[in-house]
Amino acid sequence: MNTIVLYTTRSSSSSSSRSYAKAAKASFFFMKQVHHNSYKMRTTTLTRAARMRITTTVKRMRHVVAFSGMNASFCDKKYRRHHRPTRRRSIGAVADQNHEGVNNARKKGAVLFLSFVPLSPETSAAGVRTRDLMEGFLKAGFSDVHYACASKMDEQENREVNKQLVERGVKFYANAIPNREDAFKTVLEECGKRNPIDVVVFDRFLAEEAYSFRVREMCADALRVLDMQDCHALRRERARIVGLESSGGSGDTSNVIERSINAKPEATDDDFAREISSIFRSDLTLVCSSAELELLHAACGVPKEKLCLAPFFETIDTKSIITPFADRKDVFVSIGTFNHAPNVDGLRYLKKEIWPLIRGKLPNAEFHAFGATCLPKHVDELNDAKNGFFVKGFCKDIGETLSTAKVLLAPLRFGAGIKGKIIEAFKYGTPVITTPIGGEGIGVPGIFENGCDNMDAIKANWGGTFDCVTPAAFATAAVDSFTNESLWTKQSKRGVELRNELFNKEKTIPPILEAISNKCENLRTIRNEDFIGASFWHQSNRSTDFFSRWIELKETLGKKVA
Repeated sequence: MNTIVLYTTRSSSSSSSRSYAKAAKASFFFMKQVHHNSYKMRTTTLTRAARMRITTTVKRMRHVVAFSGMNASFCDKKYRRHHRPTRRRSIGAVADQNHEGVNNARKKGAVLFLSFVPLSPETSAAGVRTRDLMEGFLKAGFSDVHYACASKMDEQENREVNKQLVERGVKFYANAIPNREDAFKTVLEECGKRNPIDVVVFDRFLAEEAYSFRVREMCADALRVLDMQDCHALRRERARIVGLESSGGSGDTSNVIERSINAKPEATDDDFAREISSIFRSDLTLVCSSAELELLHAACGVPKEKLCLAPFFETIDTKSIITPFADRKDVFVSIGTFNHAPNVDGLRYLKKEIWPLIRGKLPNAEFHAFGATCLPKHVDELNDAKNGFFVKGFCKDIGETLSTAKVLLAPLRFGAGIKGKIIEAFKYGTPVITTPIGGEGIGVPGIFENGCDNMDAIKANWGGTFDCVTPAAFATAAVDSFTNESLWTKQSKRGVELRNELFNKEKTIPPILEAISNKCENLRTIRNEDFIGASFWHQSNRSTDFFSRWIELKETLGKKVA
């Protein structure tokens, strides 16, 4: 049985009380019609309330729909005094959304990752990073770790792809559709069976938009963490610049890569507004690149306390042996999925403008492009066996490929975040030739970071070359590293050192866990003081919430009528 609690003034004969009571009754009948549930109405007279507050508690949905008068805060206090929980609330318990409940003294519970797609570490660096972060939670002592996605999932394939996570007890769930409350609630209940959900991690801002309002209702005690992976709006702004250049419509004769690296989205950009809104709605945001963290803080005004640097989480093997220069094949390689636009654009740029310059100096050299989701159209467009430019497709053994290749080429003209292909190359001591886009966040400061005045020293001690902004500069750097054993050896060693210094998971994961722990322990206070974040939860700013509810109501009511 669901209950509508109606608070009125002591003098129920006043005209204002009567008008509010009428609104309450109207709301009562509306809720009854929409949810097809049984309701009862109870009226409580408050001694000092100047206005009424109606609170509809729908236990099945675990949310509170509130219509507030002038003294609503006083009524809230009365409501919570009579409904104070005696123990930590479960998923199905009641929570007042205006003051999201938090139990500050509790042991580590469960962690839930939410995404639109299945976890696939074999096909993307983002998948590898998420897998490593999940392992970090397990190692830190969280009782359970779960991964749920909106799409279908082949269970057998998932067990093979994520074998190490499955063996450690991570549970995977498919069809957690955000527009289906019952389906999503079932997943949450399953995840919270053994231990309450303490942390929910949204994989990119799109997942936060789709799921966060339901998480806020059903798991009010849980810390909501946004994992950006990269700044999508920044990547799109850079792609726009490159697209204008390619179409000949930019009207700007300056270097396109330089313009791309110095670009930032404008406040009027709709996509960027969505991403920033997602950051402010979340309790904590994990930012992959230090350059993007400073962009969000310095240029966008996001408080530092809402941001946490979360780069890559590499396992360091100090006993690994790097294949020396003399034992490497005379082959350039690239790694990157073909369903990621920056990778395909980079290959086109390489084939058309850079590779002819390299082949002019190294007529017998070959280039091999590896990556998942390589389609026939990619092979038809890019493969050029006559000139030693080969599209190989999926890489079955990335270790073998990178440890035997001489140099990795990453001619990226746009993109964001940290490039996993470069970290992988450093792991095997393979020098990297790339652009400032590729080197960003890997020991290379962004335009809003300190250290730009020390760029010469950074260039001299990098694991390759990262400042190639023209085809000629890129080709020269590639040929130098390919032919100069002394230079190659220095770059190879430095790449290994950079990976160990910047991305050792023993150094990069603890600050994240500490930030999450601090937030969990003080979540009530943090949320009460986060005025900007709270404003983004006001109903006028929750279009994705109400649109999702409209979709569900439209589709489910349509089926009932039929």
